[in-house]
Amino acid sequence: MAVGLLALSAGLFPMLSKSFIPTMKEGSITPQVVRVPSISLPESLKIETEAMKLVSAVPGVKLAVSKLGRGDSPADPAGPMNPTRW
Repeated sequence: MAVGLLALSAGLFPMLSKSFIPTMKEGSITPQVVRVPSISLPESLKIETEAMKLVSAVPGVKLAVSKLGRGDSPADPAGPMNPTRW
């Protein structure tokens, strides 16, 4: 009985999906602008504005959103020294 169940499960194994996390096909990407940690806020805003203009100019882009800084939560995955979130 156990050998039969083992054989059946081994036969079904090739039909399983190859990944446990499904591929998201939502059509969005998350670009990150890397800056030096010592950049000033006005310069960072200028770079971010220019980057969003360039992203918005790409054919097919419907919406471009930007974020500067990091969350106040200690659960924020980006630490205080992560230059991509300054």
